[in-house]
Amino acid sequence: MLFRHILNTHRSPTLLPSLLLGRHVRYNATQTPLAKGPNEEILEMLRSERDAEVNRTHPNPFKVTAFSNAIEAIAQIRETIKSGDDLVLERKGIGLGIKNRINHYFVEQDLTLARNYDQRQDALRRRAVIDLQKVPGIGRVKAQALVDAGCWNIASLIRSDQYHSVLTTQQKICLKYINHLDKTASPEQAEKVLETIKSSISPQYEAVLAGEYRRGLSDISTIVIMLLHPSYVHVPMPTELPPIFEDRATLTKRKNILKKSERCSSLTKAARKTSLLHTEVLPSLKSKEIIFETIFETLSTWTGVVKIPSTTGDGVGASGESSAGSVASPLKLPPGEYRRLVIHFMPQKSQSTALVALTGDDDLNRYMRKRAERKGMLLNEHGLWKWNFSEAPKEPEADSPNNEHSNASEPSAGVSADGVASAAIGKVDNSSLLATGGYWGMVKTPEEADVFKALEMQLIDPSKRNWGFLSGKSKMRPKPKTFSSSFVGL
Repeated sequence: MLFRHILNTHRSPTLLPSLLLGRHVRYNATQTPLAKGPNEEILEMLRSERDAEVNRTHPNPFKVTAFSNAIEAIAQIRETIKSGDDLVLERKGIGLGIKNRINHYFVEQDLTLARNYDQRQDALRRRAVIDLQKVPGIGRVKAQALVDAGCWNIASLIRSDQYHSVLTTQQKICLKYINHLDKTASPEQAEKVLETIKSSISPQYEAVLAGEYRRGLSDISTIVIMLLHPSYVHVPMPTELPPIFEDRATLTKRKNILKKSERCSSLTKAARKTSLLHTEVLPSLKSKEIIFETIFETLSTWTGVVKIPSTTGDGVGASGESSAGSVASPLKLPPGEYRRLVIHFMPQKSQSTALVALTGDDDLNRYMRKRAERKGMLLNEHGLWKWNFSEAPKEPEADSPNNEHSNASEPSAGVSADGVASAAIGKVDNSSLLATGGYWGMVKTPEEADVFKALEMQLIDPSKRNWGFLSGKSKMRPKPKTFSSSFVGL
């Protein structure tokens, strides 16, 4: 009798989810079930969509995580959610994709309850505005304008040139690749892209996969490649003032000492001619139809669309899908698979800090930069920097890194590979920052391990570079994201 009771308990459906998730949950047969909150119907909708994503042949782990985080956050809300635009969702950090799904849920309810033609049309218009926002880069204002012009769905937007005229270049690109850019790449696909790029440019270039690939993720939202060349040695000098000024009012007054034209480098025609990225790399990759439309670019970075090399030798990717399906349209693509690619062209001397920054994740980068700031230093993708006073400060400096690093600071207008100061990108010279009473010097960090050592941190394996791994070692928590850093929302 006792054995039968134990057996039935282990078969209890109440325990199965916990067992499947590998969680150890103590079940009390007499405990009262948790009361349902005021937003249970919304939660059920989100759970259903999350489960549908999980059960797909190739589920998107980022969507699954977004659904799970949203479900957890909304379950804690004690007030009734009446719209996806409620401020309570903003305060909880709910992303735009989830907000639109909540709005869509309410619109479908309104359609069901519509009693006349006007109410139904109003609900249909609101649904169309939500659906058009599924195109990355199209927000509510542009979606509303399209609906007012008579475009009520994505199929019409793809098919008709009439609506293309109101879209920006970036929005047209997002529409063209709508069935591709929200998909993830596999590590094998990322490696294939790297191999193809390497074989298409001079062997003098060194190309390294970074980002989610280097962190060991099996689903990669963006393929990130760091590119190096022996002739690219100039390191841009930081334009920020040091975080160790005691007089914050003085810091506020001085922070704009650099003109805007000095703080950033514009991508002019003249600048393009001096950049190997724009004169050699990108033209070669475009001519061989490896990369396609440009989404965003600067002097040293390029973000755009890459075609996944075929594994069958027929020029067609694994799926052979076209973004516009069978619709005859100027936006129709040749068969193949396309993904988002970011190329970062970095100076040789910035290799270690660039690899740290481009590997991520974002939370770990913020933590390390904050840690450098507390030590009176500055960490960015171009280097680890220590402030040098032109005259001794009245108060001792903030914590410095190990002696072997602190004694190795170098003047840093633009620091060449042989240690000779040269003009930095953006025409920022030492005289601009000397007005603040000092200058930035680059700390020698030839390897990633040196960056961690200078910040008095243990070297973290790339596969563990995430906040979840680090949070157990520090009470400091990064600020939560208030927006999505990914290119495509849910």
